[in-house]
Amino acid sequence: MASPPRPLASPDLPHGISGGAVRWQGQRLLLTCHVQPKAKADELCGLHGESLKIRITAPPVEGKANEHLLRFLARCFGVKRAQITLLAGQSSRHKQIAIDSPSCFPLIEGFIFEAP
Repeated sequence: MASPPRPLASPDLPHGISGGAVRWQGQRLLLTCHVQPKAKADELCGLHGESLKIRITAPPVEGKANEHLLRFLARCFGVKRAQITLLAGQSSRHKQIAIDSPSCFPLIEGFIFEAP
């Protein structure tokens, strides 16, 4: 019998910190994010509370930041844009994002990615 998916936590972080930020649901990677628009560069920054902090250069105007964020994550995780869904947080800095079958994993401070 297969074991349940494990949170993607680094062993040196306190238990449960990244369990809410990054987790698996079958072959789907679920991210809880805190997004900072109008940054100098697009980057995955690490933990911000119990969320993954992401900086993006797009302004928070008329959905431009959301689309920019999803395209950036598609490049980071080696998937097509259509494999990424914004589940919640359309008008908030706090977002829930699903990535279907990521093919690669970026280096993010505080995380060790383990495929399910």
